[in-house]
Amino acid sequence: MQSTIKVQGSDAKTFLNAQSTVKIKDNASLYCAFLSPKSEIKGLAYLINSNSSEFFLLLKDQSQAESLKVHLEKFIILDDVELSLVSDLDLTEEIKTRIPDDLIFEDYQETDSLVKLHQSGNHNILDKYFPEGKGCFPGQEVLSKYINIGLKKRAERAQEYTEEARDIFTQAEDKSEWIKAKELLNKAISEDPKNEEAYETLGVILGREENYKEAIEIMKKLDEVNPTSIMAKTNLSIFYMRLGDKETAEEYKAKATVAQFDEALKK
Repeated sequence: MQSTIKVQGSDAKTFLNAQSTVKIKDNASLYCAFLSPKSEIKGLAYLINSNSSEFFLLLKDQSQAESLKVHLEKFIILDDVELSLVSDLDLTEEIKTRIPDDLIFEDYQETDSLVKLHQSGNHNILDKYFPEGKGCFPGQEVLSKYINIGLKKRAERAQEYTEEARDIFTQAEDKSEWIKAKELLNKAISEDPKNEEAYETLGVILGREENYKEAIEIMKKLDEVNPTSIMAKTNLSIFYMRLGDKETAEEYKAKATVAQFDEALKK
């Protein structure tokens, strides 16, 4: 059951900025993480800024809240900061209205890190808990090194796989050669889940194979990665039409038209 830590005092904002993975602005409502110097997760929370000296950290359950409270109290030395566990009854209506309906906290073990969760397949976790690449907090060096070096190398490998797969696909004399292309594209997506070209090419191949259900799943992922993708919406319209789902096909056709219009306005 969800539990909450109340953080108050004249130094509350400065303290939380020094300890969390996000930049805390006035009237903030956002996810944040608290890490050890080795980047191990000490808490995943949703922060709500009531005012300049009062903040609420919502966590998945009481055990996690108690653990994070103990961790943070170690860093309070001369700061005017007080931490306390509060119940939902202590939250004002204004605070309650700022809690998202789709509030979700990831499960983690004591030795897990954001890097480990990202590598295990939770590809949105860095954007969720480390959206602006903030510096100066415990674990920042490890996290930034992974993003600036590790992810960069994986993205480069993904692009190499994608280009090789595209060459195989475009030059193939027989459909049996597409198997190797699909393997490479899946490797590319595994290395870099934001590689739009890999999704596009894989979706096209699956469509050519008339494997429309899988092609739809791939194009939906592309649409998640890039909500402005005209390619994703156009192909989704085509694939749904091939499956006989005219209503959904028309919906995506309309979305593609809007995306094309928005793109034209940018030029």
